[in-house]
Amino acid sequence: MIYSQFQQAQLRNRLSGARGWASFAVGILFLALILIALPFILLLGAISFVTLALFGRVFLKRQLARFRQQQAKDLNQQAQDIDASPSQGRTFEHNPNEK
Repeated sequence: MIYSQFQQAQLRNRLSGARGWASFAVGILFLALILIALPFILLLGAISFVTLALFGRVFLKRQLARFRQQQAKDLNQQAQDIDASPSQGRTFEHNPNEK
């Protein structure tokens, strides 16, 4: 018969006996470890998220204050430069004899 290999139960021979029980035990152990470790992994992720969020908020607040201080300093410097410099452009004086 052409399909004789399909009539043999190769899977049953492959996963039988001690090897089958060992693979079953490893699978159950793996699932148990995942279920035990999952809450701790989620807790670690939540703590990391909160820590980064608070640190980011403090860091951005400090950076924004520094930026505003620099911006105010630049505006004061520009105001002093405008006051100190002579007026730009041409000045025409009125001559009453001109027509």
